[in-house]
Amino acid sequence: MLVDVHGGFLAVEVTLYVAFAAGVVFLILTRRAANRGRTVPQWLYRLLLIPLIGGMTVFGGIAMGWVQFATLFGIGMILPAIGEILALKFGYVGRYTYDRTLGPRIIGGLPIVVMVMWGVLTVLTYWAGLTAMVIISMNDVIAYVDYATRNPELASPMDMRLLLAFVVGVLGFLLDLVMDPVMTDGGFWQWDRRGHARLGRWYGIPWANYIGWFVALFVVVAIYSYFFDPYAPLLFPQFNPPLHLLLALLFPMMTLDFALTARERRQTPLYAIGMIIAVGSAAWIIRGWYGLYFGM
Repeated sequence: MLVDVHGGFLAVEVTLYVAFAAGVVFLILTRRAANRGRTVPQWLYRLLLIPLIGGMTVFGGIAMGWVQFATLFGIGMILPAIGEILALKFGYVGRYTYDRTLGPRIIGGLPIVVMVMWGVLTVLTYWAGLTAMVIISMNDVIAYVDYATRNPELASPMDMRLLLAFVVGVLGFLLDLVMDPVMTDGGFWQWDRRGHARLGRWYGIPWANYIGWFVALFVVVAIYSYFFDPYAPLLFPQFNPPLHLLLALLFPMMTLDFALTARERRQTPLYAIGMIIAVGSAAWIIRGWYGLYFGM
C-alpha cells in the first residue's frame, strides 16, 4: 500500500480529501436547489453536514493536535452560546428568536445546532485568519516559523496572537454581514424590527449584532491563545500544504455560498458584498499559503 511522507496511508488520505470535498459541494448544491424552490428534506441537510463537520474534525485534529482542536472548538461553542443566551433574554444586540425547525434547544431557547455551528465557524475563521496573517504580518510569521522549526520550545509573542484574534474577529464580522441577512430571509431566525437600534441596521438587523460577532470571535481566539500557541499548527511535522489550503478555503467557500443565495433572492447589494469578501479572502489565503510554503 502507498505510504506518504508523513507515514500515513496515501490512499486513506486521498479518500478523506475526496469525501470531505464532495460533502461540501453537495451541501452547496442542495442549498442551491432549495433556493430555486425545490423541496429538500431537512434530513438531507443534516446528512450532508456530517462530512463537513466530520471532515473538519479529522483534518483539524491532524493539523492542530486533538487537544488543541477540541479546546478551540469547545470554547467556540460555549462562550458564544453564553452570549446568545444572554442576548435572547436581555436583547442587548436586538430582539430575535430562532425558528422551531432548527431542532432541540438548550436553556434560553438556543438551538443545539446553532451552538455546534458556532464551533464550526470558529475553526473556519481561525484557519482563514492564520493563513491571512502571512500577508498581514509576513516578516514576523515567516521569521517565527523558520526559527521555531529549529527551536520547538519557542512560542509566538503575545502581540502576534492578539493580532490573529483581531483578524479572526474581522473575518467573523464580514461573514455575518452576508450570512445573517440571508439566514433571516430564509426564516431560520427572526428579528424584531420595531424596536430602536442605537447603531442603526443592516438589512433590518442591528449593527450591534455584527459587532457582537467580532467581539465573540476575538475573545474566543484570545482565550485559546492564552493556553496554546495559535501559530503552532504551522510547525507540526504531520501538517502538509494541501490540508492547510483545504481548511483555510472553507471560509471563502461558505461566504460564496451565502453570496450566491443572496443573488438568487435578488438581494443584489448583499450579493456584491459577499462576492467581494469571498473572492478577496480567497486571494489573500492562497497568496499567504503559497508564500508560506513556496516563497513570495
